[in-house]
Amino acid sequence: MLSYKFAKDVAATNVTSLNKFKDRYRLGAINIGDLQRIETQKLESDQALEVASQALRQTRIALAFLLGVRGEVPDFDVDTRVLDFSVSPALRDATAFGLLHLAFDHRPDLQSLGYQLASAEAHLALIKRQKFPDITLGINYAWGGYGGLSTNGPLQTPTLTFSLSAPIPAFYQLQGDQLQAEAQYEGSALQHAKTTAQIVNDVSTGLAGFVAARRLVERMEGPRRDNGGLLESAKGAFEATAAQYEKGAASLTDYLDALRTYIATRIEYFGERQGEPKRIIPRRFVAMTRAGPLNFTQPLPRH
Repeated sequence: MLSYKFAKDVAATNVTSLNKFKDRYRLGAINIGDLQRIETQKLESDQALEVASQALRQTRIALAFLLGVRGEVPDFDVDTRVLDFSVSPALRDATAFGLLHLAFDHRPDLQSLGYQLASAEAHLALIKRQKFPDITLGINYAWGGYGGLSTNGPLQTPTLTFSLSAPIPAFYQLQGDQLQAEAQYEGSALQHAKTTAQIVNDVSTGLAGFVAARRLVERMEGPRRDNGGLLESAKGAFEATAAQYEKGAASLTDYLDALRTYIATRIEYFGERQGEPKRIIPRRFVAMTRAGPLNFTQPLPRH
């Protein structure tokens, strides 16, 4: 959205500049070469506007798909104030140790592998226990055969019998089952260690990228200063060069160079804002210049 608006402002500025240069050409103030260079600049801005318009339409179509639109895609508009640069309180004083601790506690892939590792360890312990056979203890008591209680039974004194039984694992002691359980446990442990290392890499890389992107955006934003204000400096250089060109103190080459430098700086700024949300776990850290909207269509002074 912001890239499209910027491309539209640039195209409008180049239309105004081209009309002025046509007037100057009719008055004989410039030659045909200078006029054609301005025409080329204007056509390039028209091309950039078409590309930005196409990208904006594709973004709106993707948004319509996410919103469940099943008909004609409307022209969605976005409040650009939501893109103002701000750092989440959770990340303002974030450290690598704190983010790693948070990731280890809440990453679902690591938690799943932890449960798999515990299951493999329990299965291996069960196999080891089953190598020792189950021992059965028995006790039996019998009596009868005298008096009037059991006249048809044989004479038998009271008897108490104890028994002990257990299988003899002479041929198979679960060697294959134990090897399989050990292999499963080792595989789960290696996968858990690999995922842990990957989390460390993801968090460290994301934090470094976030810190670098924040510094880049802060360096571009704000007023002119020793360590920042790149956008303001590029815009001021273009406006000063344009004024000097109108007074004859600067050449057309200087004017076009200042214009292209400012456009390139602005495009680089948009690229940093678009790349910043991808640098760290799902947060949207995009930036917008605090200097206000670009007043790029301000007419240049005439002689």
